[in-house]
Amino acid sequence: MSQREKRRLRIDQLPANLGEAVEALRKDKVVQAALGQHIFEQYVEAKELEWAEYISVVHEWEHERYLASF
Repeated sequence: MSQREKRRLRIDQLPANLGEAVEALRKDKVVQAALGQHIFEQYVEAKELEWAEYISVVHEWEHERYLASF
């Protein structure tokens, strides 16, 4: 299905990574209401820290893929 068809049918794409998921979560009023403001903020903060830690590491897949190329 093309992007144009998805837009026409109002089909959203899921986040591609934790960073995008946290951005979407921040906008989700239903989850905020369900968790309560304090728990919601703590959860978002924890996930932001987790994402920051993840992207700061060069992972094994990257080593294997790029070391041979460069």
